[in-house]
Amino acid sequence: MTRTILATCLLAILLAGSPALAFEPLSGTRAYPISGTDIVSGQHVDLDQYLGKWVLLEFWATW
Repeated sequence: MTRTILATCLLAILLAGSPALAFEPLSGTRAYPISGTDIVSGQHVDLDQYLGKWVLLEFWATW
């Protein structure tokens, strides 16, 4: 019984994440202008500084 519940939960998690894996960004499109403050150095950072590089933006909130 426990294995069935665990397998069902695992399958639900995998299926919920699969649309995100299928996303392919459009080549040649520019991102919206995003800027902020680097929390380590305290310097102002613009997304344009990273043109041509991979950037991972993490958004989170405590609701």
